[in-house]
Amino acid sequence: MTGLTRKCQYALRALYFLAHEYGKGPILIQHISAHANAPAGFLQSILFELKHAGILESQRGAQGGYYFRNPPERLTVGAIVRIIDGPIVTLPCVGEGDTRACADCHDSADACRTRFLMREVHEAVLAILDHAPILATGHPVTQPIEFPLMERESDAPLSI
Repeated sequence: MTGLTRKCQYALRALYFLAHEYGKGPILIQHISAHANAPAGFLQSILFELKHAGILESQRGAQGGYYFRNPPERLTVGAIVRIIDGPIVTLPCVGEGDTRACADCHDSADACRTRFLMREVHEAVLAILDHAPILATGHPVTQPIEFPLMERESDAPLSI
């Protein structure tokens, strides 16, 4: 994962808004689009994908729109990133799911210094994304969100 795709950014913005509006009934795509600053047509396909994944429900008609299938309190940013962008990968040799050796790496997987360092980075990214709830990161943002830091066995710098 070199960064979030535009599609994932739109999905997260839409879900932050829906989380903020949770309990108010279905929200029209036009309202979600305006608050997420996302094109309505593209956002419609993203929300359909989230509906297919079991995150959202929709209702047709004048009182229709999108809403959370279940309370959003336990839904994390990490879960949404995986639904929209797929497995979280920091390097080809470090990530979730299928990993492969970097094309120009001549070290074995057990001897690559960069891989050891990036595994630490990867685990820290996962810890943050998997502990960041959609509801707590919803609009309006009034305070920074506290994330638990990964516990290390010692305070010594990582030796590679």
